[in-house]
Amino acid sequence: MKEIGMFLKENRIKQALTIKDIADKTKMNINIIKNIEAGNVSYFENDLTYLRYYVRSYSNAVNVDFDSLEKELDKASIDYTQSMAILEKEKMKTLNENIKVKRQQFSQPPSKGGFRKTRGSVDWTLVSLITIVALIAGFLIYSIAINLVNKDNPTDVPPVIDNPVDKPDDEKDPIEEQPIIADLKITKEDPNTYLITNWQQQKDFNIKTVFVVNTWTQIQVNDQVVNIPQDNNLSKTFAPGEELVLKDKYTLNEVEQEFKAGDVISIRYGIMRGNKFVINNEDYQLDASIADVSGPTSVIFKLDQEVE
Repeated sequence: MKEIGMFLKENRIKQALTIKDIADKTKMNINIIKNIEAGNVSYFENDLTYLRYYVRSYSNAVNVDFDSLEKELDKASIDYTQSMAILEKEKMKTLNENIKVKRQQFSQPPSKGGFRKTRGSVDWTLVSLITIVALIAGFLIYSIAINLVNKDNPTDVPPVIDNPVDKPDDEKDPIEEQPIIADLKITKEDPNTYLITNWQQQKDFNIKTVFVVNTWTQIQVNDQVVNIPQDNNLSKTFAPGEELVLKDKYTLNEVEQEFKAGDVISIRYGIMRGNKFVINNEDYQLDASIADVSGPTSVIFKLDQEVE
């Protein structure tokens, strides 16, 4: 695949075309074009069925005969699929071996002959009875002591009322000032990447996708795939009218964690085509180059530090 990517890139450069020129010609996302040129098959692990379409479109854009690349492309796809299968098999083998070792560590040794010492059982009934008697005796002693004290000290003592004294202005309690909440700020770094600032100060901060077409979706936080919110699956196909809402927490490996400054959220969509975004209850328009993409694309949100 790396040879295919280098070959296409060389033809693009010979024709004095930029990556953006290819994107305009093919209507493909810039990230897709970059990963084709880099020969990065793993980027398309969820979209291998689309890879052939992407390479064909790129080939046509630089006047390269796709048929000359087809055999090498098929080989690259098969090699990647087989390597992933071997890797998963090795992971399962390692997992089974670890489980076997843990079972051996926690298994109880067989019992041997002979008598086994046992602890003497505690008579909890006797303990409870002694406790109750002690409490009753303590209550009686306390009651007698209180009555003796009350006889020596009359209870009808007039209350002492303190006259309020006005404090000078410079000694009055300061008025508590309400904290100022900075406005949410969204900065577009490139068509796919958006930096969100002052998000921690917002009440019920959330990032919402409203789907208008059937869309396969997967979420990554700091390059690790996490659960779809309120769902145990690592990916989901949303129907028109459904919503994907990210709030202040996410689940990774069955452990719930809170978002923090510096986290990078990458949402992978099988198709965009008009899906709408709402950030902190305000509609947000993505860059026009990806807002209506008919193929897969990723939208990245970086959670920035707070700005005073």
